[in-house]
Amino acid sequence: MKTFDFEKVHSYMQEVNWQWRGEGVPEPRELKMTAFTLLSNVINADEPAFNSSTGGFTAYKMPWGLSLHFSLERKAGY
Repeated sequence: MKTFDFEKVHSYMQEVNWQWRGEGVPEPRELKMTAFTLLSNVINADEPAFNSSTGGFTAYKMPWGLSLHFSLERKAGY
């Protein structure tokens, strides 16, 4: 989480007005809390390979470690 660029994700979400639950664009603090929750979910999973996702984030647990990704939305016509 220390090396993940939450500010960049927040900037992108503001640019495209990507809102969560109709409550507006989440602040970087909320992005970090969501990522932490997803990573906690995968750490505690019994399976050696597991993923958990929400709001554009996906956390992966693989036999060799953890990974956090943010997937950008793609709009029609782009």
